Amino acid sequence: MAKSTLLKATDRKFGHLAGPPGEIAIARDVDRPLSKTMGCSVLTMKQASLPWTLRYDEYFYCLDGELSLHVGDKTYVMEPGDGIWIPDNTKLVYEAQDSAKVIVALYPVDWQDNANDA
Repeated sequence: MAKSTLLKATDRKFGHLAGPPGEIAIARDVDRPLSKTMGCSVLTMKQASLPWTLRYDEYFYCLDGELSLHVGDKTYVMEPGDGIWIPDNTKLVYEAQDSAKVIVALYPVDWQDNANDA
């Protein structure tokens, strides 16, 4: 059985994900080898936009700021306390006009291993 792991905020390390323009940083709290099934990260965005196609199910929970998700002709605007689930194979654009801090959970964590299967 897996062992519970406390992830202290003071130990969290953010790494550059994208930008300029703007800045997107990510701290992957739960990833392989910690979990064989799910991933969970903290993501910060400052005046940035990122187009992406999901290869996994994803859940976002907004902690701070405002994050827009553009999916087709629909725009979802997230504010603190809002959450959104997005199914795999969704094409979208993440955008923070100012700044946003969100928790991102995804399944499966090994999506990159299977990305060529799609």
